[in-house]
Amino acid sequence: MKTLYILGNGFDIAHGLKTRYSDFYNYLSENKETQKFLYNMINAYGAYGDEWWNTFEESLGDGSWFEMEFENMAESVINNMITDDGDEMPDIESTLETHWEAYYKFMENLNNHVLQWISDSIDLSIVKPKVKKLKSSDDYFINFNYTMVLEEIYKISERNVFHVHGSVAERNTIMGHGNIEAIRQYKKRADSAMRRLDKNTATVNEAIASFYEATIKDTEWIINISEYFWRKLCSVEKVKVYGHSLGSVDIPYLRKILLSIAPNAEWYIYNFSMTEKEIREKFRLLDVKQERVHVLPYEEFFG
Repeated sequence: MKTLYILGNGFDIAHGLKTRYSDFYNYLSENKETQKFLYNMINAYGAYGDEWWNTFEESLGDGSWFEMEFENMAESVINNMITDDGDEMPDIESTLETHWEAYYKFMENLNNHVLQWISDSIDLSIVKPKVKKLKSSDDYFINFNYTMVLEEIYKISERNVFHVHGSVAERNTIMGHGNIEAIRQYKKRADSAMRRLDKNTATVNEAIASFYEATIKDTEWIINISEYFWRKLCSVEKVKVYGHSLGSVDIPYLRKILLSIAPNAEWYIYNFSMTEKEIREKFRLLDVKQERVHVLPYEEFFG
């Protein structure tokens, strides 16, 4: 019988690593090379205050500030590029694209900065193992963290670890939102505008879709290319979750896990900040029988 461990950022934090979103903010603000990126992001999102940064990935999926600012800017550009006869100048489309490149393309560098942050700031030499039962375990691990704590500190075989969103070892990190619906809607509006031969409106909507696409966490794509790992989970009869918020952006992974493990597997959720009611509601929506869900104090994970 195999156990599957699902580990979120709380696992790294429990080992003394500064991997909170607030730590990422501090990294961006304290390094000259990234201060402009942070400044641009604040301007694009209105990213002020702890509340926005505490839910960073979900916040990335709310581009209402950007949408309003870009549409206003585009309207101004279009109005200033109409001749006295009311005819549009032929280069309005390229001008709008140039404005998008100048003000908003910076978001395509998000994951490069995330990788550099983890590479520069996280020192595993100070980390000691805290969970004895994990040492050299041959169970399976789905790790939502970018660090190599499992492999380097607990000596877990890399064959048994799936870094869902990449890792420093892979030189690839994926941080982002799950608001695919926004992309679909703006692309649909762009297509509709093109059918009306309204290139300006189409360009504006394509630009907004591109902004969302720059930071999308494409869970469907990640799931599809990782079939090799899902097939390993057929013998899993116990799932232990620690340090993971069970947020909406990661729900598709939980659904895939449920399809991959034994049908009657037991779930053990080591809870830090949510109420038991909140946790049980999430699993009710996933159609997991309540008697198979066990909510435990987070301290018991280290026992």
